[in-house]
Amino acid sequence: MYRIKTRAENLNGLHSEYSDALVVALGSVPAPPSKPVKVVEASGPEQIAVRWNPLSGETLPVYGYRLYSDLGTDDEYQLVFDGQHKVTTTEYVLQNVTDPAVTYKFYATATNFNGEGPASQVAHLKACTLPKPGRGSFDAPVLEAVSSTQISISWQAPKDDGGCRIISYAIYLDDSDGIYVEYDAANVNNKPFLSSYDIDMSSKTPGKTYSIQLGANNVIGAARSEAVVVTLASVPAAPSPPSKQLLNETHMEVHMTPPSSDGGDMIMSYQLQLRLDHNVGDWDTVLGVSGSNNLKLTYAVPIEEAGQLI
Repeated sequence: MYRIKTRAENLNGLHSEYSDALVVALGSVPAPPSKPVKVVEASGPEQIAVRWNPLSGETLPVYGYRLYSDLGTDDEYQLVFDGQHKVTTTEYVLQNVTDPAVTYKFYATATNFNGEGPASQVAHLKACTLPKPGRGSFDAPVLEAVSSTQISISWQAPKDDGGCRIISYAIYLDDSDGIYVEYDAANVNNKPFLSSYDIDMSSKTPGKTYSIQLGANNVIGAARSEAVVVTLASVPAAPSPPSKQLLNETHMEVHMTPPSSDGGDMIMSYQLQLRLDHNVGDWDTVLGVSGSNNLKLTYAVPIEEAGQLI
């Protein structure tokens, strides 16, 4: 740091008083700060939070930073934050945003003893953006249950909501023709608390493949999730008649085969019924009683009890 002052001398050798001192620092004005970025978690429909990185390695100490914006007018920039002597402050929240869809331009500068440095790159920011779509942010809905007449789904909100809260969801259904049609908008839209729904498929075709996709809206617009593909379940085909094999003198083994079609969903249980007297009496369920999950396809029957089997 240097201080310089001057005085004047005339032809008679008389000197004036010294001037006030000029203080000079050897070095230049600061370099441009980094391009401002939006702080999503601190932004909202009526405010834009902006952050930039502090400078390092400067010859002279940085006194602080200044932030300029066109305030969404696409016109002259105005100083919106003067951080002189607040060198640790590198974030600012611009309030009173009237339209979250309008783009605001920002740039930052730094100051030191020698003055204000050049501007950073200009950032184009909005209070909100669309929710981030697709995998990693807005995943496909989860299939909770599938029957021949109903599909139950659940979902998580987008991880990146674009800086504004989700205000509505939509459910879209595609029957493999590549055209998604919104489902039950009257009962799904404008309910941001929804996270599950039952889709009535009673008018659809069992065994056919369908795709389900979600939409999530904030005040800017909508984003779509990944899609989940599901085959609408139907009634399984009837199994073939069981076959029998003599094991020994006391027992016979009954063999069942899986049906030719599972109806579009995995088989949960098989039933085997036995009637002790040929064409007489009731059938007794010996495998797969109501409510049980039985996937066995063989059963050993005592010879003395063998009768007509289905």
